Amino acid sequence: MEAMADTTDRRIHSDDQRAFSADVLVQLAALGGAITADVTEAGLGEVSGNAPIMTLLLLQSNQPMRPRELADRVGMTTGGMTKVIDRLVDQDLVERETGTLSDGRGVLVKLTPTGTEKIALACDIAYPALRKAVDDLITLVDE
Repeated sequence: MEAMADTTDRRIHSDDQRAFSADVLVQLAALGGAITADVTEAGLGEVSGNAPIMTLLLLQSNQPMRPRELADRVGMTTGGMTKVIDRLVDQDLVERETGTLSDGRGVLVKLTPTGTEKIALACDIAYPALRKAVDDLITLVDE
């Protein structure tokens, strides 16, 4: 019963709020499409889904990282992250290395030179679309 109350409390109560939400969602959907095209143009077309792209972006600015930390930051299980990392390793975009734990159990994930080059290119290509999307969202909020 209490879960229902939480849902009701979050409901939008005006047509203006619904229209605003719809406008923001349209902008975000367009941004998602633009980013997918930019990632493909950068040579990362074989990388599909948000989790692999988020993983590469996290590693670009925070590497090396432990798989558990990547899973937490991306919002998935460690088992799911292991599968994402396996696919990225197979594509020569990331590599695993032994961490600093004395018993050898510590594994770190980092970008390969190919992964570094491709995710940097994707960010460079995506920048204009991201900038426009942010500007459009700011305009919506200011209206």
